[in-house]
Amino acid sequence: CYSGYNFEKDMLTGNLGPWEITEEMLSYIDVLVDGEFKLELKNPNLRFRGSENQRVILVQESLKADGIVQWDDGEGLSI
Repeated sequence: CYSGYNFEKDMLTGNLGPWEITEEMLSYIDVLVDGEFKLELKNPNLRFRGSENQRVILVQESLKADGIVQWDDGEGLSI
C-alpha cells in the first residue's frame, strides 16, 4: 500500500480520524510505503518507492514491536 502520510506522525496518532478505523485499515496491510513523494529526492534505483525520503514499512511487525520495522530489500529486517 502507498500512503503520502507519515506512519507514526499521521497514522498512529489519530490525525487521520478515529483510531478504530485506522487500526482496522492497518490490519489489512502487510507493507506500506509512507511519506510524500519529493521530486528533488527522486531516485529511480529505489525498489517500491520513488524518493529517498519514503520508507517501506512492515506494518504488522511495526505494530507488534511498537516501533518502525522497515523492509530491507532481502538483507533482513532493520528496526
